[in-house]
Amino acid sequence: MPRELLACYLDNELWHCDSVGEVFHGATSQNAGVTLTFEEVAGKHAHVSSFQIVLIKGYPYYHEERLREFRRVGNGAFILSYEQFDLLPEKDRKLGIPVGGALKAALVKEKAYWLRQECRAEVDADSERGPS
Repeated sequence: MPRELLACYLDNELWHCDSVGEVFHGATSQNAGVTLTFEEVAGKHAHVSSFQIVLIKGYPYYHEERLREFRRVGNGAFILSYEQFDLLPEKDRKLGIPVGGALKAALVKEKAYWLRQECRAEVDADSERGPS
């Protein structure tokens, strides 16, 4: 009986994951016939996800088709439903699918954004406490 392979995204490209064999198999015409071990993927520092990443207004979101929503990569509690997406101005209703350097740049920018938000929250909390 063949093993069940799970769909996943390596650097935002579709692959099939064989967790028993600890390998990824290419799932698109660009990576068909290619197999990577878990070690090779870790060595490449690839972004591994169950969901494809899309850019909305330049911000990365995980695209969750089953739930019909987009979840912000840096904060999964920040959710944009399909209905909310449809209410955006037309110019903002474009989805980009970043790969390679564009994906890495978007993820670095996202991480920096949420680190700044955490720092601001800490400063605000300190200012609310007043002088020691």
